[in-house]
Amino acid sequence: MRTCAVALLTVAALAAAAPAAADDDTRVRKACPGGTAELRLKADGDTIEVELRVSSRTSRTWRIVLLHERNLVFQGIRRATGSSGYSVRIRRTIPDWPGSETVTASMRTATTRTCRLAATI
Repeated sequence: MRTCAVALLTVAALAAAAPAAADDDTRVRKACPGGTAELRLKADGDTIEVELRVSSRTSRTWRIVLLHERNLVFQGIRRATGSSGYSVRIRRTIPDWPGSETVTASMRTATTRTCRLAATI
């Protein structure tokens, strides 16, 4: 009886310590100055598809920086378009390295209000 209890505790501890299976799709959404930002990551074989969407009711111009594990993926200024609110969308494909990876997006408006978000896949 005692051996059975020890075995069950050992199995439970090993199950809790086992790493979770990596998700193939990650989304992070955050409120930003006057709107929202969403960062989507989707693993596809040896690559990760990155999509950043920024929607705002007030800001038309965004200075955007995308980093993949502190490596520059995109840096530039995007002007928002749209008739009912303004939106910006950036898509990039990056290499999928072994292990978990983090993509960070930083957006700044013309009035220097900043929004940052990060997603890990």
